[in-house]
Amino acid sequence: CTDPDLLALLGALRYRLGRRLGQAGIALHWRTSDVPPLPWLDAQNALHVLRILQEVLTNIVKHSGAREITVSTAEQAQGGVPGVVARIADDGRPFSPPPPEALPPGRRGLDNLRSQVALLGGDCAWAPGGERGTVFTLWLPLRRG
Repeated sequence: CTDPDLLALLGALRYRLGRRLGQAGIALHWRTSDVPPLPWLDAQNALHVLRILQEVLTNIVKHSGAREITVSTAEQAQGGVPGVVARIADDGRPFSPPPPEALPPGRRGLDNLRSQVALLGGDCAWAPGGERGTVFTLWLPLRRG
């Protein structure tokens, strides 16, 4: 995918994972809205974004017990810098990641994910999803460097 469109990238992810999530008994909801293109989203960076989102979704399936996942997008500035967000919300067990220095040896998935986000010039966070679940937010800048 060399399209700078985050929604096209998410569509490819939806196509690849939708049936697998359904087979796992997880309903997938899409609440995406138009967001500006990311001119820096070339094939290599698109692969980073896909890997980040796949890792988050895989962790939800493996560890949360979620029955529903909602993917949404929005235009959102961060610290005055224009950008876009992709959110993945689930209704499973709440998850709060440990700080990088507290990760046990051999458990580097979160560390790798944070490193990939940093390579993109973005930011990510996990937050409680209300009464149940967790919301993962991936923020990406419209322009880089």
